[in-house]
Amino acid sequence: MWLWEAAWERSWGTAQQYTLVLDQHAVALPGHAPFELGAALGVPALTAHRALTVHDGGPGRIAPGTLRGATVLVAGGAGAVGNAAIQLACWAGARVVTTVSSPAKAVLARAAGAHGMVNYRTQDAAAEILAFAPGGVDIVVEVAPGTNAALDIAVVRREPWWPTTRVARTSSCPSRCSPHCRRTDVQRYRCTDVTTRPTCSRPHDHPQDDVGGRVDRPLQRD
Repeated sequence: MWLWEAAWERSWGTAQQYTLVLDQHAVALPGHAPFELGAALGVPALTAHRALTVHDGGPGRIAPGTLRGATVLVAGGAGAVGNAAIQLACWAGARVVTTVSSPAKAVLARAAGAHGMVNYRTQDAAAEILAFAPGGVDIVVEVAPGTNAALDIAVVRREPWWPTTRVARTSSCPSRCSPHCRRTDVQRYRCTDVTTRPTCSRPHDHPQDDVGGRVDRPLQRD
């Protein structure tokens, strides 16, 4: 099984030996899928799915071909949500450009399937994105709208009736997703680089994301 929102509005979650969740929050994990993949799905994958389907005129669910012909900008392609969004968008047939902050993170974004990578620390992000998509991008999967609003507005395709209709924030609650988004073909899904640690270990004993040049996703394992 893989779980989502185990700790939502509760005092306990998955960082313990046993937990109790609603049945709709426990999804069967295919036998070929490793536990690391199941642990990496959860809210990040659901949020990515939500961001790719919530925009005006978007598909109700992600499947092969549902985003064919669309160009998607994913903010932070090495992050958990961003990496999931790249994989889902590519699987659905979209062309994907993403922003990253280092060469190591560009490697993760490329492995997820991104067609274009822009290092926003060393490049003119707006110019590079518009070079990739001269008419602007159709969908923006955004994890930091306050910080990136100006960039998003500069590169999104403008519709005459609503200039920013296709910018999708990822802050929407995943629990409101269509049930279909829990049925992603996990055989095609890859988790970003992860490390495992014993359940009893302390978080500060283990380097987290982007420490010392590493981009790790610590997982707990008994």
